[in-house]
Amino acid sequence: MHSESKSPATLSERVERLRGYIADKHPRFSKDAADRVVRDVQGLWDAPTKVLAKALRTALGTERVAIAHQSSLQAAAKLQGYATYFDVPEPAPTLEVITAGDGLSQQPVASWRAAASFVLDACKTWLKANASHALMRLDVQAHALAIHGIAPAEDGSEAIMPVVIVRPAVTGPWLPGAASVFERVRRQVEETHGGVLDGIALAHFCTGTDAAAPWFGTELKDADAPNSELVLLRKDHPHDAESGFEIARGDEVACWTQLREALEGDDPNRIVVGETGAWVCGDARYVWEIATLRPDDAILGMARAILPLRESTQLLRRFRFAAEKLAPRAKFSGTKRLAWLAEPPTQCMLDARRVSRALADMGATWASFCETVQISEPSLEAPVDLGLVMTLGEFLKHTDPAVMVRRPARSEMTAIHDDQLLRALMPRLHHIRYSMARGLDPTQHQVVREAIENFSASLALRNGLFPVEPQLPDLVYASDGDELRVALADAGMTMSIGLMPFLKPIPSEQRETWPHLSPYAFGLSLYLEIDAAA
Repeated sequence: MHSESKSPATLSERVERLRGYIADKHPRFSKDAADRVVRDVQGLWDAPTKVLAKALRTALGTERVAIAHQSSLQAAAKLQGYATYFDVPEPAPTLEVITAGDGLSQQPVASWRAAASFVLDACKTWLKANASHALMRLDVQAHALAIHGIAPAEDGSEAIMPVVIVRPAVTGPWLPGAASVFERVRRQVEETHGGVLDGIALAHFCTGTDAAAPWFGTELKDADAPNSELVLLRKDHPHDAESGFEIARGDEVACWTQLREALEGDDPNRIVVGETGAWVCGDARYVWEIATLRPDDAILGMARAILPLRESTQLLRRFRFAAEKLAPRAKFSGTKRLAWLAEPPTQCMLDARRVSRALADMGATWASFCETVQISEPSLEAPVDLGLVMTLGEFLKHTDPAVMVRRPARSEMTAIHDDQLLRALMPRLHHIRYSMARGLDPTQHQVVREAIENFSASLALRNGLFPVEPQLPDLVYASDGDELRVALADAGMTMSIGLMPFLKPIPSEQRETWPHLSPYAFGLSLYLEIDAAA
């Protein structure tokens, strides 16, 4: 209850309120003692009343005054200007809990603590109904947190069912305080019902221990959770930072499943945790990292951290417990959804020259196009809605309307000196575009074409253009980005990268079946600018 005091009050007024209440039962409680107690809790005067009450009991204890919990609530209320604790108003809702049972139920709550019972009840209901495959997944996005139940479908894929969603009811930070709820849900799923809660390791670390995260000059923040993923690397030489290779990335179940493949029959019970948090199994050494995409405006960036010893130890305990339950799952989980890359941009810049030329080829102009589709004429030099790009593509009957989008300027691109960022982007790419600087010789042109063809073929294979059974693990593709970089570097070239929208036309037969379907599917295109090395 309560979010701020009823009315402003001076220090001396608060001292009198507290002394007047406490002295009724503790007559020797002096004004000086009351003054010391009030000063001790000064930083919490406007805190929730229960929080202030807890601090008051501690501060009064130093004055040899012991009071019961209910008395501390009354004292806190009086300190905040209320006659009694029952006069303290209920706090305004900060979260909304949506549960999916017999029907959708929406419940506004004031805090994560208040949300806990609704979240737990929804998870218990699903677990009781799905005891034979108790796998749940926690997904944290920028404006919502969802827990899904995962059950095997008839075709061997995963049937994903929403169980509970929590979303903010106010603006500003909303994840602080969620870590304790995550842990209670994990215990319910894994310790009580013998299931697995996927995604908890990353979410708990991002929201619960951010201050301890050993980032390179910066702290991991709870707002990073929607853009972070676990990365499992094999690094047999701890003192060689550049050695090793990637095994898997995503949430823990995706990494565990592929680690089991990498162990090649070794017993997971043989794994021990080393002093730095690495997992050691015989001669093999596995390192857990957290990779977070951190775009600065339009510029791509990434931060990395080693999973600390405590979290790594807990992750190993959970892996051993889950190993048998995950054994029947032949397929790997799909690519983890990262918020910054998952949604199409609302606006983008058009390439005015390309647009004008394409319209002119049809005997039209930008003004006549806008008149035909009945919109006010926006400037070609200002951002436009992505929907307008789709409308333009339909008007032009263009198979690749994203070519009309302006390519990133060099100031909006990231120079690539290693493969860290490329490895994070690759599972989420659908297309590649590139340009070469003037002055490159014919041999370099040939190297670029071959390297891009190989990289594009890898993307197509990874995206399922050519079905492969059994499904190939991530480590098959993980080095492809570095092979591209090295091929260019060996030929005396460098590259910078940026991202662009990719719009893939929906086949006409599908649009006939679903007439309200968008004419284009959204994807991500990697744009490379290739130049001669200095």
